[in-house]
Amino acid sequence: MYANLDFIRMMLFRMMSSAVLSALAARYQPLCEPISEACVVQKEAFKRHVVSLCKEDAQTTVHGGCEAEAESLLQGDPEIWSRGLLNCPETSSFQVLWAGFSPEQRVKGFSSLRKAGGCILHGPTGMEDTRLAMLLNKPDVGTLKNCSWPETQGFWEGASRQFALNFVGQRKKPNPIGPDVLLVTSYFFQSAVSPTETADDLLSQDMINQDKAFSTWKAIFDTVLYSVELKALAMSLRENMTVRIVSTHPNMTRPLVASWTVIVQERVRLLRPAAKPDAPSGLKWQFAFGCELQSLLQCESQAFGEAAEGEVSAANNLGLMYSKGLGMGRDYKQALKWFERAAEYSTVAQDHLGTLFLFGRGMEHPDHRKAFQWFRKAAASDYPLAQYHLGVMFRNDGDLQNAIAFFFKAAEKGLPAAESEVASYYAQVRKDDKTALQWYKKAAAGNNVDAQHHLGIMFYYGRAMRHRDVDEARRWWFKAAEQGYDLSQFALGRMFYDQHDYGQARKWFEAAAGQGHKEAKKWLQRLPKN
Repeated sequence: MYANLDFIRMMLFRMMSSAVLSALAARYQPLCEPISEACVVQKEAFKRHVVSLCKEDAQTTVHGGCEAEAESLLQGDPEIWSRGLLNCPETSSFQVLWAGFSPEQRVKGFSSLRKAGGCILHGPTGMEDTRLAMLLNKPDVGTLKNCSWPETQGFWEGASRQFALNFVGQRKKPNPIGPDVLLVTSYFFQSAVSPTETADDLLSQDMINQDKAFSTWKAIFDTVLYSVELKALAMSLRENMTVRIVSTHPNMTRPLVASWTVIVQERVRLLRPAAKPDAPSGLKWQFAFGCELQSLLQCESQAFGEAAEGEVSAANNLGLMYSKGLGMGRDYKQALKWFERAAEYSTVAQDHLGTLFLFGRGMEHPDHRKAFQWFRKAAASDYPLAQYHLGVMFRNDGDLQNAIAFFFKAAEKGLPAAESEVASYYAQVRKDDKTALQWYKKAAAGNNVDAQHHLGIMFYYGRAMRHRDVDEARRWWFKAAEQGYDLSQFALGRMFYDQHDYGQARKWFEAAAGQGHKEAKKWLQRLPKN
């Protein structure tokens, strides 16, 4: 019987296509690469120390004994005895989760936290709170620093998860004088805009320059909110606990930290076990900002409830996270809920609501009447993106007079998309190439691809200038084409075709054709075979 099963397995394996095998090999290549010799030495030293300590305790009951305990710990799935290596001292009153600090900063800042009863998974030599930290700080283990992240990812993720779970399991009652969990970071998330701008300003900038700002906000999920620690926190939350989020970066303002807090709060809610989706009763969230490393606990913290209760920017940003699917699954209904909470005070939220109603996102059907109402409300507060959206709605309804009026209002505030519309109005309706050129240059400098493409056309044909400039035309078409603008890709294809550079012509024709550009498909057929 077993021989037959082996034969069936062998035949099934042979039936797998080479493409499938190649895909699997690519997917798991990092796991198959040999571990560096220096890493092997440190891992073996670590396992020896674990086995030695395990035998001293003589408490393991796992099959395979202390060697199995050491191996499971290193793989990130500690057994019963090795889980105890991540216990905090009984005198600890709160747990510290951190990100973004150098070893010197950790020594400087965390010593005061430990004196106040804080427990850290792994501290420098002389500042170990867990037995695991002591093992990792052994000279021949060296914190496994000779191992790459793929070589130790399972270990660190498993240790972080077990550390968070152990602490809450150890706690008999909440910390009466401070937080039960302290999340502290030195990161700054607003690199896309100046430190003086508010969270609403960041969202405005986000819509003007999407890629740059989206990557900024996505950093919140990629750098600080470690999924394993948040999952552990979500599973281990208990009644009457206090979670405090602290930022030490001087440019992290109150709206930014509040926004960060609500996102952590929502992420934890989403990560809760299905059987316990609601937060435990009495759970408190706090946040603090502008804190000094040496006085993290003394830094004044603020209570945080529902995002809509005075934290408009937080509700705004949570709506953005749901609408764009950043850090959580895209959910337009949730986005609608959070934008509606913020809309009474926020023009940004009003404009987002207009967009959701315009395209029918989070609802059964589009509602252009409500979209117009929200855009008009935000535009009345002089919000440029809403003015632009109103212009688009008027233009699509054939009302060019109102459309250009709102495009002008938004363009005067520097919105590239509106500047491009104004340029097109002068070029196509007023037949004023000189003024059109000025507006196209403004919009193109703001990275508007439509303006970059039309600017290329004006340089190519020499409109509103003494001589045509093919090199300048190519430069602007390249800018737009590299961002995926099919009209510029086709224009480059034609330019290279006329210059008999068929390799480049094929490249750009294929790029445009791949996006459905019909003329590009026809021109591909004209290219020489070789």
